[in-house]
Amino acid sequence: MAPRKGKKKATKDDDDFGTYNDRLKNNTHVNKMIASFEKNGIQWGTQTNALPIVIERSRISPGQTLEGSWTDSTTLKEVKFRDQEPLIFASGQHRVAALKKYTKRFSDEAEELQARLTHLEGEESITKEEAEEHADLRIRLGDIKGHLTKTGMWGVVLYDKVKVKVVALSHQPRADTQFVRALSKTHAGLPKGDGMSAKVHRGSQVKSKSREPKSEQSKGKPRDVTIDEPKVKESRRSRNQTKVKVERDENRRMREAKETVKLKAKRWNDEPNVKVKVKVKERGMEESRDKIMKE
Repeated sequence: MAPRKGKKKATKDDDDFGTYNDRLKNNTHVNKMIASFEKNGIQWGTQTNALPIVIERSRISPGQTLEGSWTDSTTLKEVKFRDQEPLIFASGQHRVAALKKYTKRFSDEAEELQARLTHLEGEESITKEEAEEHADLRIRLGDIKGHLTKTGMWGVVLYDKVKVKVVALSHQPRADTQFVRALSKTHAGLPKGDGMSAKVHRGSQVKSKSREPKSEQSKGKPRDVTIDEPKVKESRRSRNQTKVKVERDENRRMREAKETVKLKAKRWNDEPNVKVKVKVKERGMEESRDKIMKE
């Protein structure tokens, strides 16, 4: 059962990023993401940038066919919910914060352009230059409004909250990347289907909710040995590799020793009045020669 993927138009400003990830927001990281938006575009419809949402099945409106593809963002449909309650994200607060700050720049510019348009339209008479400015402002304002519509959209992956609780017990706080990977591996998704996708509208209204207090289980040392399992496997693999290498070295030395014995035996047999007997053991090489002079 694969996680559902899609998009949604945000209507609440108190979405939660602290329930499963208590990583603090880093403004430097946010600004770097904004610079990436300006250089490469927002890329909201890529699978690697999708925001993981943890939610109950009952909150998803029935009858939705979210069968879009990450390779074509135009096929991603908007997720519909039964309520307007806050959304809980497993990670992505830096992406949303960067998008909010980036979108505000366009909003502020749109307000300035609109104010200038209103001023020109209120004049009883305008010059030729002001008429040209008015036409240019209308074009620029239309472009910005269209851009604002696009910047508010973001791809999401929906995870079943009931299954996520089980996965969360195996991971420490702050390990948001590991946690999301664990979710993907367990396929804690909503509901049946494979390759389904959708989107969410993450506009300037979105902001991070204050983190909820962590339970006693989340404090102190790691809550489960699952995180340490890869280290155990790696150590075991390392021992196996060492054992294989030793066996290969022994086999190579045995082959070289056999070749040496064969060469010597050939040379001895070529000598007159000499017979050679060669004995090879499994874990070592022994040579014995019995020279018998012919009468």
